[in-house]
Amino acid sequence: MQSIPSPLIALYCFSAVVSLAHSDHEHAAGTTDIMAHASDLGAVSMSTVGNYRVIESKDLPQHETGKFPNRGNPNAITEQRLYFRVPLTPTRAERPIDYDGYVFGVAVNGVPFDPGTAGTWQNNREWREEAIVEGKPMRLGVDQNNAHVQPNGMYHYHGIPWGLINDLRKNNPKAGVDEPLLIGWAADGYPIYFQEGVQSSWRLKTSKRETQPNGPGGERDGLYTRDYEYVDDSGDLDWLNGRYGITDEYPDGTYQYYVTEGFPFVARYFLGQPNESFAKPRQGQVSHGRGGRGPGGAGPEGRPIGPPVPLGVR
Repeated sequence: MQSIPSPLIALYCFSAVVSLAHSDHEHAAGTTDIMAHASDLGAVSMSTVGNYRVIESKDLPQHETGKFPNRGNPNAITEQRLYFRVPLTPTRAERPIDYDGYVFGVAVNGVPFDPGTAGTWQNNREWREEAIVEGKPMRLGVDQNNAHVQPNGMYHYHGIPWGLINDLRKNNPKAGVDEPLLIGWAADGYPIYFQEGVQSSWRLKTSKRETQPNGPGGERDGLYTRDYEYVDDSGDLDWLNGRYGITDEYPDGTYQYYVTEGFPFVARYFLGQPNESFAKPRQGQVSHGRGGRGPGGAGPEGRPIGPPVPLGVR
């Protein structure tokens, strides 16, 4: 039996005992028995229900956030009622599944990972805008945690959640340096990690963008998802921004996603089948709650696609 790392206990008042075993890289087998207690602020709680890790959150991080509303984001952070079911045993999909239509995952503090945006060039969904663009630090009001707020008040991460990582490092300054730091789980059940120095294998294309009417033209500076391409073996991770590995939490090994400083920042595809509790409503923003098929009682099926294709191409 293995205890959840002490920073989680100290920060989020979890009382937990974990038993983790994994048969191979395709399925994270075994059980996780988590008895969680809400923090003094009631920000997040975790429990095991059947084959799921149930995470209920008010989406109020304990770390400092940016000021909202701000010049780039008119929305204020408001308390949410988020309810996620994370599979304890991920089921690998036949092909990777586009995360579009889902929240990608949830951090250990209950804050969602949702890396995409609704912005496009001339309403063309093949030219989707990115929230994180080098040289434009306040684009869309993104704060020091690579996060901002949706119109419904939901605070969410688009990249590395530095505030959370710094909190987790208070009791262990080397967390995420020499060893991967567990920071959350994806909707398909695979863990999400951070480790300094781990680099993605996506790079800016060297060619210019397509010109009108097929594209916005200009240099590829990262404003659009299609500005990037996957370059095999150019980094440490595969085109899903993950890799197979062994960690303290998964001593027999499992597939693991990483958040990175470079694009895609947070993965955009699922290796496994995402749980419908992470599905967005068909209209508008995320509205997570109990009951129904996914948040708001509805959600799209994941669309499988075959690698490697440019992100942003539907």
